[in-house]
Amino acid sequence: MDKMASYTSMEFRTAMGSFLSGVTVVTTQKSDGSPTGAAVNAFSSISSSPATLMVSLDHNSRTLGFIKESKVFGVNILAKNQLDIVRHFASKIDNPFGATPHQIMASGAPIIEGSLAWFECSIADIFKSGDHDIIIGHITSLYSNPELSPLGYFRGELLTTV
Repeated sequence: MDKMASYTSMEFRTAMGSFLSGVTVVTTQKSDGSPTGAAVNAFSSISSSPATLMVSLDHNSRTLGFIKESKVFGVNILAKNQLDIVRHFASKIDNPFGATPHQIMASGAPIIEGSLAWFECSIADIFKSGDHDIIIGHITSLYSNPELSPLGYFRGELLTTV
């Protein structure tokens, strides 16, 4: 925490939680080629030319280490009917892909089937900031389904009525 901050870590988290966001699962492959991933709400587009996005993961995230190793990752924006999926990826279970329908792209990035949208990415850059790494991804392929509705996250709660 910044030594000059006039707020606590909890106050910061509460204020940031006031921003309604979508819910994403960032995916990659382990050293043995098996898929893995984590629920992430720090996600944003950066540029349309070239098409780039960013995600932020805690320095201690297992998924971060595998992304750095494989150099590819997927970002899956979850639909409102995918509550169980985000719960698996937000937990510490060893194989969140166990019952999650997915496909492996040519790059090796896993994509979750039924997502509202997904992006297949290669690492363009990585920056350290505080206790997180910011990964800039070059988008190599993408898909969106305009007929699905999003899953939302607001003040620590998952929302299906966005």
